Amino acid sequence: MRLAIITPGFQPVPATKGGAIEQLITYIVKANEESHDFDIDLYTVYDEKIENYNYKYTEILSYKKKWYDFPLRVCSLFFRTVGKAFHKETSFNYISFHMGRLYKKNYYDVVLVENNMDIYATILKKITREKLYFHLHNDFDNGDFAKTKYKTQKIIETSNGIITVSQFLKNKLKNYGAKKVAVVYNFVPNRFSGSLSNNQQLEIRHKFDFKNNDIIFTYIGRLDRDKGADRFLEAFDEIRNYNEAIKGLVVGDAFFHNKIEQKYFKKITELKAKLKNKVRFIGYVPNQELTNLYSISDCIIIPSQVEEAFGLVALEAMKMGKPVIASDSGALPEVLAKDGSIIINKETNFVHSLANSIESLSKNTHLREKMGIINFNKSKTFPQNEFEYFSLIKKAMRINN
Repeated sequence: MRLAIITPGFQPVPATKGGAIEQLITYIVKANEESHDFDIDLYTVYDEKIENYNYKYTEILSYKKKWYDFPLRVCSLFFRTVGKAFHKETSFNYISFHMGRLYKKNYYDVVLVENNMDIYATILKKITREKLYFHLHNDFDNGDFAKTKYKTQKIIETSNGIITVSQFLKNKLKNYGAKKVAVVYNFVPNRFSGSLSNNQQLEIRHKFDFKNNDIIFTYIGRLDRDKGADRFLEAFDEIRNYNEAIKGLVVGDAFFHNKIEQKYFKKITELKAKLKNKVRFIGYVPNQELTNLYSISDCIIIPSQVEEAFGLVALEAMKMGKPVIASDSGALPEVLAKDGSIIINKETNFVHSLANSIESLSKNTHLREKMGIINFNKSKTFPQNEFEYFSLIKKAMRINN
């Protein structure tokens, strides 16, 4: 069978520059090299590093950025701005333009579009006999112009099926009238398992200026409002004089482009200065190095303030056998083990409740260990490797057969 995988188009696949979705697509391609269920055409943005990959059953079709991408972006922005003003939507952008230009019409048995609704709209116009599936990785109809109600409804009405990453998303789609929906949970590689020796953990703790007996609560993610980075820091500000051994670790970078984001970054900077002896900021860390930071952490905190479609950090923490304190955002309560986590209502006194939860867990080593074991056991219910993940994707693409 011939399968086209249309990547989101922002980062290259294979995942030479990272990206959660890009990495999951890479796992599909890798698994298919073993099983040869499909002859795959992989549509992606070009990166010179992908030339190092030579697959037997996958052909990489890439587009290089062109001189006319900038005017295409300007046109896209214009159409979107006009569309908003007149309450009309457009799926035109430079990525969907390139993907549509590359696409082989009347060639495939199955087409899988990964998480880009604008590309889906472009490819839909070229579909004749192919089965067309959409893989939804994010929340929708939440103010994001890339995933509006109209675009979602179009996919519901025209696709052969939708694959989602959580029951939370499936239930929301069903409320919009979707019937052909399958859930395939994400997976994280086996490097997110086990633990370092005590000496190795102490060495890493000392590297980041933590003491042997410090109780480390860790935040991993972008430093933005949606992920709740400020809530994490405000909770630490509330308890900064409570117990000297309670320490925070922040892993991730801030991105600010507009005035609202710059104002938020200023808030983060002020809290950072206030908590300089309480919280360590270490910036972006490559995915393959995160296991060391999970290993030295006593608890992972996920204070998301928007609906999480899945919550990859939650699964990584569970595989590392760590307790979690999280908001009740989206699929987080679904992914996390009930007795392995503390779930906090994000709408009511969130910062105070988070501070109290940090205090409570800091006092009870036995409870933290017990919660970590429960979370680890639940992590075994998710796909354990790329072959299990690919098998579930294949099953999802047969939901109408």
